[in-house]
Amino acid sequence: MTAIPKLRRSNRLASKLASANTTPLTFVDTPTMDYVAWLRNSGARIAAFESDPSRYRVAVVGSGAAGLSAAYELLRCGVDVTVFEATDRIGGRLFSVKPGDGNFFEMGAMRFSPSEQLLHYYANVFNASGASTITFEEAPFPDPGENLTYITFQGSTYIYRPGEQNELPPSYSIVENGWNAWYENGFTSKDKTISLIAPQQLTQWLAEDPRGNAGKIRDAWSAYLQVFSNSSLYEAMQRIFTDENAPGGTRWKTIDFEFFGALGTGFGGFDPLFPICFLDIMRFVINAVDAEHHAITTGVSSVVDGFLDQEIELPGKPADRVRNHVRTQMPVTAITRVGTGLRLSFQDKPSDEFDRVIVATSHRAMELTLGLANNGSDRLLETDVTDALRRVHLECSSKVFVETQRFWASADPQWPRNVVGDTLLRNLYTLDYGTDRPGVLLFSYTWADDSQKQVTFTDPQDRLNLLLKDLDTISPGLAATVASSIDRSTARFIDWQNTQYYFGAFKLNLPGQDAYVHSLFYDFLKAGSSLDGKVYLAGDSVSWMGGWVESAFQTGLNAAAAVAKSLGGSLTATSDSPFQQLRPDDYHYGRAVVRGTDSTPERLAIG
Repeated sequence: MTAIPKLRRSNRLASKLASANTTPLTFVDTPTMDYVAWLRNSGARIAAFESDPSRYRVAVVGSGAAGLSAAYELLRCGVDVTVFEATDRIGGRLFSVKPGDGNFFEMGAMRFSPSEQLLHYYANVFNASGASTITFEEAPFPDPGENLTYITFQGSTYIYRPGEQNELPPSYSIVENGWNAWYENGFTSKDKTISLIAPQQLTQWLAEDPRGNAGKIRDAWSAYLQVFSNSSLYEAMQRIFTDENAPGGTRWKTIDFEFFGALGTGFGGFDPLFPICFLDIMRFVINAVDAEHHAITTGVSSVVDGFLDQEIELPGKPADRVRNHVRTQMPVTAITRVGTGLRLSFQDKPSDEFDRVIVATSHRAMELTLGLANNGSDRLLETDVTDALRRVHLECSSKVFVETQRFWASADPQWPRNVVGDTLLRNLYTLDYGTDRPGVLLFSYTWADDSQKQVTFTDPQDRLNLLLKDLDTISPGLAATVASSIDRSTARFIDWQNTQYYFGAFKLNLPGQDAYVHSLFYDFLKAGSSLDGKVYLAGDSVSWMGGWVESAFQTGLNAAAAVAKSLGGSLTATSDSPFQQLRPDDYHYGRAVVRGTDSTPERLAIG
């Protein structure tokens, strides 16, 4: 669901990307772990048990993408699973609101790239079985710059028409040319102290043969970690683009950095994220989740429906579904040890006991609602993991939606499909779900400080008025057209940081926090060892790339594999499994970690 804009815009780059295989099969921090290959090679189930696995009770806390995928895979193994959801809605940040027939307000995840391999794998499974209909729009997601776009910068509004000569601020070409040169060619500083392989090359290695290229990928990404693990986005950009060897041949000035903050390479700004670790932004670029976005025209909740309704067949048992194992409005308030298992306490409901527990919530919920950051004598997680839960950054994000007449739809449109810039609304999107119905206006998509600016406007009409007033400073004509086109009764907004049980939108690392994520992501490797506390973490909050559904699925599968292993099961397709292909010592993150093999993991200090 992350708000990160695309960073590939020039016709030259578009042509190169279209003519090459640029869809990664794996991600840069875990280059040998191909989750789809593991699922395909596992066949009917990811693990097998010598005796009836239904005697084991497993609780999954949270019904988002991570919790649903973990529950689904464990139910396929025959384990008795119960999913507990604190709210009355299943799906987490896969959250489609229907304002009327045929339209969707995507309050969380809304655009998806081909490199989200597990998403497409599960969509194909559910479509083939008829459990759900998940349709990806053929046309590109209407990101800024894909269509007629208004760009506002420092009090001026510019009109951008793709494929035409456009009068734009001088910084536009400086920033775009510099970024494209960096993406294509990498960077070597004048003093030779920094030498980084091009992000494009890393993407290519991940797309062509990640296991075969693993050594080159590790060496290249290790160089990034060595130079920039403690650098913010702003600091790293300053280091690269003010060097005498600045990519693109032009050293950026203050106004160029202001332009990049307001508009990125022209179509989505980064200044709210300038404090974020540079490496997190590079993960989005290298793993190509910022490229080739497409919407799900059946609504992202259709993915949730697929997990809920896919038939699960086990020998000698009636067909089952995840839907039969979900209990909503069941907030878990504590997890404690009891005998050889774990007790879950609930708000206003009797407690219950389980053999293993997967917690698939935001890390803030793990800390504040469940108390998993406790470092007392009864702690369920190791100290480095609880430290990470308390410290990793969770980003704010807000969206404002309203249905509208399709004022942008004509053969020669007068009005834009996007507005992007440095004013209050930041990002405006126009969305189509068919010419026979109203359009959808995502009036404002903001994050970080820009999200916080809007949160005191708690009435939808007040927030619409605020945004219309801002739009009037960009284009009075457009503001008048929008005001006369929208159906105010359909207005809906969300501030994820104010949403109960979420505490924020998506995890983004601050400088130096990769080490914490390392502890969180690899904690599942403790399964079956003396360190096994029988609680396993999942969700994009404990992944290398917060804010993307693919990361949630990956951690859900890690947790499911850990539960199966901890309960004595044998992983199928063992050589492709997370316990074989995820190697916590691939990179130096400088913190105590779990190092595991398929036998017994142990906790080591590296760095």
